Amino acid sequence: MTNDSSVDVLNLTLDELKEKFKKDGIEPYRAAQVHQWVFEKGVYDFKSMSNLPESLRADLKKKYSIFLPEISEEQKSSGDKSVKLLLKLQNNDFVEAVYMRVDNRRTVCISSQVGCKFHCAFCASGQDGFLRNLSVGEILGQIL
Repeated sequence: MTNDSSVDVLNLTLDELKEKFKKDGIEPYRAAQVHQWVFEKGVYDFKSMSNLPESLRADLKKKYSIFLPEISEEQKSSGDKSVKLLLKLQNNDFVEAVYMRVDNRRTVCISSQVGCKFHCAFCASGQDGFLRNLSVGEILGQIL
């Protein structure tokens, strides 16, 4: 569970994270270490970032978050092995993401908005209309 007032690392570029760390009294090079854990090693929990001092890991957990959406529902296609996920965001909004296999290609369809203004009959996203655009972190969270 994340603190509602925490800063989601996924919403910041590396340069923005360095600047935020600097303002919070954290050595800016630590931002590159966190960035590497998240985007190269797939680690989303500060306590597992073993090259950071334990005291820093505890401070990061208090002030920062790495929020990934929760998989609420998963549907798998028996034919082409596509996978559709219903994802629950931190504020309890829901979006869909789809992983598709077509021939030798792999494609991911992710949401950039909660809801849709077009109300297409085949798509659940537009049933409630358009609610809002997603943050960068919410979009990245779908991919991660």
